[in-house]
Amino acid sequence: MRKINLLAGFTCALAFGTTGANAQDLPNTMVWSSYDVGSAGYAEASAIADAFGKEFGTKVRIQPSGSGIGRLQPILLSRADYGFLATEAFFVSEGAYDFAVPDWGPKQIRAVAGRPASLGIPTAADAEIQSRK
Repeated sequence: MRKINLLAGFTCALAFGTTGANAQDLPNTMVWSSYDVGSAGYAEASAIADAFGKEFGTKVRIQPSGSGIGRLQPILLSRADYGFLATEAFFVSEGAYDFAVPDWGPKQIRAVAGRPASLGIPTAADAEIQSRK
């Protein structure tokens, strides 16, 4: 079973920098699948790709897609090296929703980098909730 690599979040560039990666360790070019052009995910992937270019001279080509299947398919076909993913990473690893068929899931995936999770729950101003307990 082929493992799927995924990239997520702004910490990606930092993760490679802090693990001792240098220009000899990285390929000259990489292909990443990503969210559609104009989305926050595409902007994040572009910013990280730009940082890779400036720091290591690595060129990154981003393949945008508006669906989880569209972001994972290039990886499974070996047309992309990494996927800049979100919830579809969980769904394909569990074989759930769109990935609940034998051809799609469950698949082994590996997180290369990610952002720290933060969770907030909004409440009404008059709910008198000041903190979580």
